[in-house]
Amino acid sequence: MRASLRLAFPLAAFATLVGCAGYDFGRARRPDGSYDLEKLKADLKSSGRTSMSDGSWIPLIHFASTSFGPTRSDGPAGYTLSKMSAYGPLFFVGSREEHFFAADGTHLEDRAIDWAGWGTLWFDREERVETKRGERISTDWRVGLVFGSQGVRYTDTAPPAR
Repeated sequence: MRASLRLAFPLAAFATLVGCAGYDFGRARRPDGSYDLEKLKADLKSSGRTSMSDGSWIPLIHFASTSFGPTRSDGPAGYTLSKMSAYGPLFFVGSREEHFFAADGTHLEDRAIDWAGWGTLWFDREERVETKRGERISTDWRVGLVFGSQGVRYTDTAPPAR
């Protein structure tokens, strides 16, 4: 009996570290896989919280998190949906996505970054911003802090001038 108590305590402590249950973001997905922003906004309001999140964590092996709440920046008032996943000791390999929306639900901007070796071996960043003439896409990638490239391009979606 005493040996089982010694084993039960570390297992219980580990179990508390493994998951961080919260909001079920699967309930707010559309059939095409995108998120239903209106449902997220309604669920956030009904929860009475300042933000909603869900995640899991297995120490030194895996971390995953999704969160939704008001945008916390100097930008326009709105909402941010962010997702992060990382693997290996101390987030050695991972990715992060952030999607920004205006208060009325208009999509404003996306940011994404992938990395390996904490960004020293490889990273790839992309930022997409909606403009009046289309989308501005900024990219930045590096390999081994030596090779890489930065660039900005625009996708012209405005109607042609007559």
